[in-house]
Amino acid sequence: MRNKFLVILLIFTVATTLHAQSVQKVSIGDNQNYGITYTLPKSVVQLKAKATMTKTEAGVFAPYAEKYLGLTDVALVNQTQWELNSVSLELVAMPDESKTYHIQFPEKGAMPQFYLSEDGSLLSVNREPELEDLVVDSPLPETNPKLSLKATDVLSEEILKAGSKAKQAELTAREIFSIRESKRNLLKGDVDNMPADGASFQIMIDNLNAQEEALLSLFKGVSTVSEVERTFDYVPTDNVDNEVLFRFSSFEGFVDADDLLGEPYYVSVTIVDDNRMSEPVAVEGKKKNVNNGIAYTIPGKASVTVRYNGETIIETTAQMGQFGHVEQLPSAQFSDKKKMASASFNPLTGSIRLYEQ
Repeated sequence: MRNKFLVILLIFTVATTLHAQSVQKVSIGDNQNYGITYTLPKSVVQLKAKATMTKTEAGVFAPYAEKYLGLTDVALVNQTQWELNSVSLELVAMPDESKTYHIQFPEKGAMPQFYLSEDGSLLSVNREPELEDLVVDSPLPETNPKLSLKATDVLSEEILKAGSKAKQAELTAREIFSIRESKRNLLKGDVDNMPADGASFQIMIDNLNAQEEALLSLFKGVSTVSEVERTFDYVPTDNVDNEVLFRFSSFEGFVDADDLLGEPYYVSVTIVDDNRMSEPVAVEGKKKNVNNGIAYTIPGKASVTVRYNGETIIETTAQMGQFGHVEQLPSAQFSDKKKMASASFNPLTGSIRLYEQ
């Protein structure tokens, strides 16, 4: 059976990812070696899938539900059902260990300040990093709890002493119809002692509803609903066509990518702007050495597509650091005593966001 879901469009969550970490401020002058090591980021495709798991414990009178109550869609045995509700895609960053750099500054110059993410990625130099505000979910309004009773709390002595399960089911069904009749009479005002006010009236209705639900659970069973969220990280490294990202089963929920019990969700990556083979740009007329400057990324671009059952459910194109190449800014500008340069970098791609001399 085909899963139904709500597709949520691409959401960039750089701010959320970075605010979850602490920003490290490193002053070169505080380091006796007058140097610093940092990394550039690579992009991670992060897919978040939300599902509902419903566990149903069959009622003891389930076989008699149709006969006495006309209920046909009831569980005859204990069962678990899963439904995939939503799939969303986020682009986040992680350090690219292959792009780790160390830069050394002279002791006589001004001492620049570096800002690094918690995982060591370069965020900015000589200026505060530009991080977006963290979005905080609004709390849900409080609601009054619904009155709930156990079936054993409302079973009469006659039902409990009945000689067979079939007889118990018959008597319980009669009790359910009696409760419904009492509610109808109360709503019509056809009772000897009407409640004194609206609050008392509601209490009586709630109590009758709770009794009915408790008895109905003996036929319909009891269901427990849980919300489950799973996150799947995928690091694009090259063109990929329909690689299984995860599988989902209506009986087992999220299963391994190689478990054929679940239906597959595929990811495809198409590089639309490959900058990996580009030649380095000269700095001040000379071919650069990446260890002599502050490295940054000229990112490439790739299209990411998620498919299910032959249909595209998410598609986006984004810049990615791993499909780009590394350039550098002259380090001397950042330790110039007369006028220190400053720069901030895109924490997702490692590209220059702002550069001032």
